[in-house]
Amino acid sequence: MSDEEVIEMAQDEPSLFAVLIDRYQPSFLRVAQRVVRSPEEAEDVVQEAFVKIYRFAKHFDKSKARFKSWAYKVTINTAITHYRKLKRGELLSEDPATLQDIPEGEGIDVRFSHT
Repeated sequence: MSDEEVIEMAQDEPSLFAVLIDRYQPSFLRVAQRVVRSPEEAEDVVQEAFVKIYRFAKHFDKSKARFKSWAYKVTINTAITHYRKLKRGELLSEDPATLQDIPEGEGIDVRFSHT
């Protein structure tokens, strides 16, 4: 199944998004780590990038770019933004109370496997 087919089908069946996570997580982590220079920060970047990719999949236009190129661009832009915030000291440890505003069942599961 092509990436474009997976992302389209994942809009109706979110569990299919795991296929793209499995395909791209290692390479996205390498790219993000080159920008932020920290394995832990790179994991945060990639998780955020996957969330953005899923949320904005409906804006992906396969007539203009391949999914892989678009997804890498999202990841790189997310890493650059994250790096700039780190440099300015804007990133603070997350307060668990802020996560309580997310309705249960919203979003997708983008847990990382450390194998």
